[in-house]
Amino acid sequence: LNAVTAQSIYERNYQFAKPPEKPHVTAVPGDEKVTLYWNDIAEYSIDPISEKNDFEGYAIYRSTDPQFLDQQTITDAYGSHFLFTPIEMTGGSPAKFDLVNDYSGLSDIPYTGHGVPYNLGNNTGIRHSFVDSNNVINGQAYYYAVVSYDHGDDDLQIAPTECSKQITLNPESNEIFLDVNTVQIIPRVPAAGYSAGSLTSSGIFHKEGIATGSVNIEIIDPMQFEDSDTFRVTFKESPIRYSVEDTKLVEDILIANIDKFIGLSYGNIVEQSFLLTSLDGSMVYSDSADYELDLDYGRVRAISDISGGRLEDGVAYRASYTYFPVYDSELLDNEESNPVFDGMKIFVKNHPLEIDDTQTGWNIFSPTNYSGVVGVYSQGGSAHPADYEVRFSSTIVDTGSYAGILTPFGIYKTTMGMTPEKQRFAIIKKPPNDSNDTWDTHDEIVLFEGEGFGSPTWMIKFLIPSQGTAVPPADGDIYYIATSRPFSNEDIFTFVTTASKIDEEIGTNELDKISVVPNPYVVTNVLEQLDRQNPRDRGPRRVYFNHLPTECTIRIYTMSGELVNTLTHQSTIDDGKEYWDLTTSDNFPIAYGVYLFHVDAGDLGEKIGRFAVIK
Repeated sequence: LNAVTAQSIYERNYQFAKPPEKPHVTAVPGDEKVTLYWNDIAEYSIDPISEKNDFEGYAIYRSTDPQFLDQQTITDAYGSHFLFTPIEMTGGSPAKFDLVNDYSGLSDIPYTGHGVPYNLGNNTGIRHSFVDSNNVINGQAYYYAVVSYDHGDDDLQIAPTECSKQITLNPESNEIFLDVNTVQIIPRVPAAGYSAGSLTSSGIFHKEGIATGSVNIEIIDPMQFEDSDTFRVTFKESPIRYSVEDTKLVEDILIANIDKFIGLSYGNIVEQSFLLTSLDGSMVYSDSADYELDLDYGRVRAISDISGGRLEDGVAYRASYTYFPVYDSELLDNEESNPVFDGMKIFVKNHPLEIDDTQTGWNIFSPTNYSGVVGVYSQGGSAHPADYEVRFSSTIVDTGSYAGILTPFGIYKTTMGMTPEKQRFAIIKKPPNDSNDTWDTHDEIVLFEGEGFGSPTWMIKFLIPSQGTAVPPADGDIYYIATSRPFSNEDIFTFVTTASKIDEEIGTNELDKISVVPNPYVVTNVLEQLDRQNPRDRGPRRVYFNHLPTECTIRIYTMSGELVNTLTHQSTIDDGKEYWDLTTSDNFPIAYGVYLFHVDAGDLGEKIGRFAVIK
């Protein structure tokens, strides 16, 4: 096989197909779950041999071994372990997410010399985040890799390729070095009293506009939320797209380098928000005269004094601005491909402009059995984004606005709870030579919009039931006409975040949850890691204390009251565990038996418990 591979490399003149770029992965620990999210850099990769963008999808691997050897379970035609098996999601499906296209199932091109093809996926659609909750154990160290892969090239007979998942181990120090697409993570419960970051109680507020589409936020990493951080979702038309602005002011310190661009922390800068000043704020510099601002990439180039610029080479300046973490996105069907920003992801669902049949109809208590028909007026009408009420009376209340036809109803525009506005309409007599000057049920009601006579929009018609006794509409009867409306330039949504924090009252109540895992400890523990220097050694023993507050002191005693060891726990608010290696304060292994533990959490209180060790 090595000879075949070497010959193939030689015949290709040492030119290799290249897998897509490695995605940059972030992991978030949770209670019996791990959340992964990554960027989309791989999706723009060009293969140097085929010169095509052949990206196909992502596969996710999980292991307790940094080399993922326990996942290399797919053998080739010679019975050698060759390919890796993605982790299973809840339900049994593999964690593989691929484009919906003509490539799926087993590739038509097997690997040279191996006789097996690559599984290209099942057209599940691309994702950029994933929650692993399938048999995830708190306290266990897991290694995850998110790999990108392509579909190869049928014409050139290039088999699919998958990017590497490199984790390097220093055998002397057991230190782990991770690549951009690999992570090491330990799932855990948060500290006692932990309150996860969230949106404020007002939620997502439709501040301006009349669109009926939805905007939703999925929380990925609540630890990244900041207090009172306000976000604005705005829209543009032709085509419809949206941006999310983080209105919290960013301040960067940059060192001017004349005629060279200096990068800022963020791109997609909001132009009107940008301000460049001296460090003390006494001097304000102007765009185009003193510097050039690249809004898209987030960088500043100082203009030389020869061209009139006032910035000095090598001097520090302060740049303040806001930016768009999501800019001009056209993902309008609840796609999940928007990037994760500030620990969250946005989902937008647009609605077409049409009659909303679910909301159109008579008021609940109306006794009439007339049916209504609503649609765009067939003689040059156009859909108009508005809601209406046809309000009936037992007497003549309107002339139809045009042609003087008398009607027992008035029509009002009532979009989005607005103050009712009288609507212009006309009555089209059916048949046309009908000289009756009063509205009849078979006549068409046509609405108009615009200046002067305006242009026709919707048509309304009420039909008498074909069977039974007709009950015409009377006083108090209202026929609602609702439309679904797409986003426009006028729509603005806002939401505000609150940061994760510790609630001391909740923390006091949760001290009773503190426990030792596992209890009892019987000979060994699945959470214990191998000694990488001596793989055949079982490695050190280990248990952990669970549901701890962020700061506390743990004391372990024998049943006779002799102090065995003292542990000082300090952690972030999302980490409520503390490991203990089952040794005394003098670093001797403890004997089997039952032990007491005492957790002193200061003002929060204390907890006393016991656990058993069987060796």
